[in-house]
Amino acid sequence: MDVAVTLAFFAFGLLVAYDSYRLGAKWAEDGPQSGYFPFYIGVIICIASLVNFILAVRVKASDGESFVSADQLKSVLSVAIPTLLYVLVIQFLGIYAASIVSSPCSWCGWASTAGSKQYWWAAA
Repeated sequence: MDVAVTLAFFAFGLLVAYDSYRLGAKWAEDGPQSGYFPFYIGVIICIASLVNFILAVRVKASDGESFVSADQLKSVLSVAIPTLLYVLVIQFLGIYAASIVSSPCSWCGWASTAGSKQYWWAAA
């Protein structure tokens, strides 16, 4: 799994470096061009990905243990899924309407993770 992630980050770094170079990653008479800084960020991402790739290949295969437990994954997804939905709703309704729509949902999620049996409006 680590190898696949490092390859994905390397591809992302290549994409950033390529597109930044296409925009202009040189120093002009009036200073850096628009792709100067992003180009070097892409190069740094590629170098870091190569280092992680080498480390992932050198590490012996794990003894079948899982990367994440079910409770840890549930905890991460309880934040990631509502955040993703919020970002998607922003695209269609705008940030103000999406915030109004998502506020009751976030209170319900907070109350359920805190172990409270009360409704979201009781927390207000």
